[in-house]
Amino acid sequence: MRTASAFALCIATLPQSPGLAAQAAPSTPPVPSYIVADRGGVEQMLGAARADEVFSDRFTPLRKRLVAASLRANPAPGFAQPPDFTLEVVAPIEANAETAAWQERYLIKCKPDAQRSFLLISTKA
Repeated sequence: MRTASAFALCIATLPQSPGLAAQAAPSTPPVPSYIVADRGGVEQMLGAARADEVFSDRFTPLRKRLVAASLRANPAPGFAQPPDFTLEVVAPIEANAETAAWQERYLIKCKPDAQRSFLLISTKA
């Protein structure tokens, strides 16, 4: 049996939420069900506030567009419309006062399943 794999790298630059730094009491928003990635490393490197953003619904519309665009550019057999996916890994890359960068790896339900990775960068606007 042959297995094909594809790698897609997309970079998205995102403005930081203006009210994020001004939060008085830390509160963790609910994590969308498609996110199964571990939050620990992200929180340690990017900080709790940015981890709250990464593991919230804030990026869900962007993630759906990235996965769909990736499948249009590099099709995988047997994927549903809209594609069903799981965010398996979030790997922090860089963080400072102005910018945060992380890589996200997705498992997309196809026949056979496909993986895609995207690089996201959040900057202060």
